[in-house]
Amino acid sequence: MLKRKTNRLPHQKLYHTNNSFFVTICVKDMVCCLSDIDADGKICDGKNDSGRINPSPTLLIVKQCWLGLIDTFNDVVLDEFVIMPNHFHGIITFLDEPTRAANGDKVDLSEIIRTFKAKTKKLINKNVGDGFILPHLSWQKSFYDHIIRGEKDLQRIQEYIINNPIKWNQDILHPKNKTKFQLWQQTQT
Repeated sequence: MLKRKTNRLPHQKLYHTNNSFFVTICVKDMVCCLSDIDADGKICDGKNDSGRINPSPTLLIVKQCWLGLIDTFNDVVLDEFVIMPNHFHGIITFLDEPTRAANGDKVDLSEIIRTFKAKTKKLINKNVGDGFILPHLSWQKSFYDHIIRGEKDLQRIQEYIINNPIKWNQDILHPKNKTKFQLWQQTQT
């Protein structure tokens, strides 16, 4: 059996103690199934003035699973996050102590992201046909992470996350943005 090459840095301590990370997690084949973004670049999450747009059940499940990470893992703090139509961005910080699961086992960033992906996939796929019209969810096998290197880097990434929905039409991960999306797809093979 082939062993998959990791894209994580070799210093394992980086991934479970005293660091902040910007993570991006993509839906397999970039299927737009997590959220909807309106023409003004706002995620349709039920917060509009008319009250007519309801949040998608998928968006609510992804949000619930992300926020639930602090109940599953000790010494983890969550910061800004956004649920885009086909990907997710978030900031996660590990405090001074090694991060541990509720059972006391030491975990790293990969284990936390694996848990997040498994919970969202299970809850969404379990509810398909249960009165919800939810797409079948599959995440890409890996994820992108960036170690946040200070306050300026943190502020830049927070702004990027907050403004990401406004720039959705120009996003390289937007399937209707054919040229950029095709270029992105070529880098994935």
